Amino acid sequence: MNSHRIALVAPLATALTLSLGMTSCHSSDTEKRSLAITGAVHVYPNEVPPVVYPGPDFIEVLGPKDQVEVRQVVYKNGYMAVRVKLKDGREGWVFSGESIELK
Repeated sequence: MNSHRIALVAPLATALTLSLGMTSCHSSDTEKRSLAITGAVHVYPNEVPPVVYPGPDFIEVLGPKDQVEVRQVVYKNGYMAVRVKLKDGREGWVFSGESIELK
């Protein structure tokens, strides 16, 4: 009977581990965060990065002289997404892998 119990618990533990590994972490302490832009950075309309860079649906390209307001930081499975407010009031997302540094 114990071997049946182990056989049922092992897949459940594996599923739980996998689901925990796929969750994202949202940072709400954005008032203290700033974004340094060191090269060309594409801003996208949603928090999912394009499959190929640069994707066709970016809404803005930022450069080192541009300043944006950090609105939200999300750590996902293998990347960081930062929601920013542009100087014209629009909001979009930039991703780790581009020329950004979150401070």
